[in-house]
Order: sequence, then structure tokens, then C-alpha cells
Amino acid sequence: DSNVYFQSLSAMLSSLDDGKAAPFVPGPTGLDVFDKLKDLKPRVFRVGSHADGTCFFGSVFHSLDAIDPRRAPIGGIRTAGNEEKTFRDMTSKERQTVGRRWRMYLATRVDRKWFDKNLNQVVSYEDYLQAYRNPEDPVGPMHNMHIATFYSVNIFFVTVYMNPDTNAFDFSIRISSPDGAAQYNPKKPSIALYHKAIGQGGHYESLQLIDETRGTRYGQGIFHDQSPFVQFLLHYSDPSR
Repeated sequence: DSNVYFQSLSAMLSSLDDGKAAPFVPGPTGLDVFDKLKDLKPRVFRVGSHADGTCFFGSVFHSLDAIDPRRAPIGGIRTAGNEEKTFRDMTSKERQTVGRRWRMYLATRVDRKWFDKNLNQVVSYEDYLQAYRNPEDPVGPMHNMHIATFYSVNIFFVTVYMNPDTNAFDFSIRISSPDGAAQYNPKKPSIALYHKAIGQGGHYESLQLIDETRGTRYGQGIFHDQSPFVQFLLHYSDPSR
């Protein structure tokens, strides 16, 4: 039914407030990739992030349940028994404040040798840092690569795009890793972000596996190579995007 298909995909393009969760695929779409994703257990949920220019960073921090990168070691993903306040522990207002501060701090952690190896043919070092510091500037694959390197994770980007002129939808999955764009490192943990796009506008949200029987607000945001979710993402990923 084309109407059900359109309603389900349109619901995926709605906005969620920071910290609010909703099933990633709200209902049947008639598309094989989405309906297989809908059937994964635990279910895949999207968790909202602030739409203020920091949504990419907020989504990464939600997935990692990150601690302050100024005190965490590089690759410092939260460990069991850690009593330090984490990103998910904070109020939404606190997350908005620290998300901006952490983004600006991460701009100071761009290693020049890493930049020269990976990005100096694309953008100048000064322009790259300025775009990083300014929350009004949207971040693209160049900054995604640095975050993947800083936290030593693979980042899957699950994108749903709608053409506002034709209402046509497009779906894709791409990867950034510590090894570069469009590469996957099976030895590193992974996170997944939802990238919803309408025309030229875009927004990121965290993708998490939430066990609804436990009544938890958030779920698993870090995945390893043999995770059925990661294997699903790898199967449908398009390295050309």
C-alpha cells in the first residue's frame, strides 16, 4: 500500500526532541531493507538530539554515553563501574551546553599530521578548525572522520533522503572509521547514527537497540563486529556514498 509506505517513511523524517526515543521503523514500509531492520530484536530506536548545529556531536555522545573528552583518554568509551557523570545522565539543557563545549574542545585535538595525511587536499587546516569551532557550521564527512579517529570507532550513517520536489525517497548506509571514509575496521567497536535529510537540510540522531521489556529509556549504542545489527549495516552499506 503506497499510502502506508509514504506515512511510515514520512514519520521517520519527523523530529524528536533531545533524549526522546521512538522506533526507527515505525511500521511496515513494503521495502525489504526497512522491514528486515524493523524485525531485529532488540528493536532499533532513534534517540533525538538538539537541532542547534551540534546534532552530529550530540548523537555521537548519546551513542557512546560519553564522558568529558577533556578527562577521558582518547578512545575513552564508558566502562562498567565508571561513576563519572555521562552524557545520558545529564539533563537535556546540560547536554546542549556541554555538547557545544565538547565540540569546541575536540577542535583542539586535531593532529596536524593526521590532517595533512587525510584532508589537506580537500580544505585548509585553518578553515577546517574554524568550521569545527562554529556551531552554526554543519559538519560533513571530514569532521566525521576525525571523530571516528578520536574515539577509535566505526561510524555507520543510515540516511533517509526525501526530495521535497517529488516526495521520492532514497536510502543509503555509509561508513567512517579510524582508517578513513568508506572503510570498516572489524577490530574496532561501532556506533550508528541516523541521518535524515530533506533537500539540502539534514539532521543526525543516535541509533540504539532498546529492550522494551526492561523499560529502559536508552539502550545499547556501541556494537561489535558480530552484532546482528552491524552485520545488517555492512550488508546494505554502499561504499560509494
